[in-house]
Amino acid sequence: MKRHGGIWKELQLAGWLLFLGYMILTGKDQNYLAPLQHLILLAGGGVLFLVFLVGFLAGFLDPPQPTETIRLDKGGLLLALESVGHWIPMLVVWMMGVTTLNMDLATMRNNIQMRVLDVNRTPEDLSARLRRLKPGEYLEVTHIQLYSNPQLESNVRISLIGRAIRLNAEQHQKAFPDEVFQEHRVLFYRFAIACCAADASPLSVFLEGVPAVASLADEGWYRVQGVTRTSRESGPVMVLVDHLEEISAPDKPFLSWLDAM
Repeated sequence: MKRHGGIWKELQLAGWLLFLGYMILTGKDQNYLAPLQHLILLAGGGVLFLVFLVGFLAGFLDPPQPTETIRLDKGGLLLALESVGHWIPMLVVWMMGVTTLNMDLATMRNNIQMRVLDVNRTPEDLSARLRRLKPGEYLEVTHIQLYSNPQLESNVRISLIGRAIRLNAEQHQKAFPDEVFQEHRVLFYRFAIACCAADASPLSVFLEGVPAVASLADEGWYRVQGVTRTSRESGPVMVLVDHLEEISAPDKPFLSWLDAM
């Protein structure tokens, strides 16, 4: 029992090492994890590899006796079933590939806007970068930077990457209770994470000037270039659109709060 228990445990470790190794070597883990957690994953994967290596080498130093057999008795069968469970992450990757968290439209209806300005944190001074902007140039920013720096909230030419949802009358009324429904307004959002994809929260701005006849791909990614303004005091940031183009999904779909510190 001791011998075949050891083999099953080694198979469990092998499953996780294949899964973690694939995620790390291909960089897919960074789709889900903030930078600090990425380093923790590297350290944890290294420790698992050492444990696996020690167990593997121990098999050569203490080979099984010729008369020793591996039987799937009750204990062995339970270990086999347990080991299958440890291979599930790798099997899912083989069958479905690595996926990222997608936007739930129902969630956006209930949480259409999240303002993240931290009044206790000194915002980054962007004066020098803004002065260096040439006529017709746009400052590359993220949703986190846009909402954590008052310098960007009005009269600034920005370039922003995200996903778009055209507002219906109900959503528009919730975001702009004092204004008449306008079809050219679009919600432009992206997710930010503190630790991993499990704590992702949506950050959004509103686009103005998007033609009502313009088609917006479901779950598509876009780059918008335009000029910022605020609709009212402490209200949502608006971007008057100059250009809107569909692009490929970024390598890192989630923004990280740590990058904004």
